[in-house]
Amino acid sequence: MNRTQKSEEINSLNQVFKDSELVVITRNNGITVADITSFRKKLYGVGANLKVVKNRLARIALKGTKYEQLSEVFVQPTLIAYAKDPLAVAKLTVEFAKNNEKMVIIGGAMGDKKLDMNALNALAAIPSMNELRAQIAGMLKSPAGKVARVLKAYAEKDQAA
Repeated sequence: MNRTQKSEEINSLNQVFKDSELVVITRNNGITVADITSFRKKLYGVGANLKVVKNRLARIALKGTKYEQLSEVFVQPTLIAYAKDPLAVAKLTVEFAKNNEKMVIIGGAMGDKKLDMNALNALAAIPSMNELRAQIAGMLKSPAGKVARVLKAYAEKDQAA
């Protein structure tokens, strides 16, 4: 990688760190290309991304961003998962790491708050916006259906009388 390419990579990473609401850092010791590709496709499906990063370039790109406190974790082969939707990337990364022992989540950050594995697990357990919408719609639909049945029963009772 020449100087121009390194500079472009640093600028690209810096923009990722500025735009993302959540960054999850993982170690990828021995993970296969097929597994990374599969994980990447799942992330793309929810508007998230995955990037293999060069640690030295990542540490430079972190400067001046809200994730600057993460620089010490960039020391071994590293992947970052990132997105504007923190719940989706947390859920998928935690789920993928549980099913693939070669991917180890080191930590992450949401804004200027550093997250450990416990915090990421808690974040992953929160229902997504789509799940919450479905639950609310179900709750709203249920009483309306009961009211309609009661009204129908009264209407049938009045017709019979």
